[in-house]
Amino acid sequence: VSANADILAPIAVDAVLKVIDSKTADNVDLNDIKIVKKIGGTTDDCELVDGLVLSQRISKVAGGPRRVENAKVGLIQFCLSAPKTDMESG
Repeated sequence: VSANADILAPIAVDAVLKVIDSKTADNVDLNDIKIVKKIGGTTDDCELVDGLVLSQRISKVAGGPRRVENAKVGLIQFCLSAPKTDMESG
């Protein structure tokens, strides 16, 4: 990490400054900062994303939108899956 401090240090400082409460600036909850590692990148590819990072791929077959502007996003903390088909044909 120290070999890449010139790249990673400003990103770390910016991340802390984004989540810190200016009124109580004596402590930072590091759980508010998430590091997402992706295979195949280098340290030069690191960036700070202000917002959400969604790692799901876009399904080209489904024909859904690839870009949505001014969207309202809801966060759900459980797994979504397609409904199961009824295998009982009585």
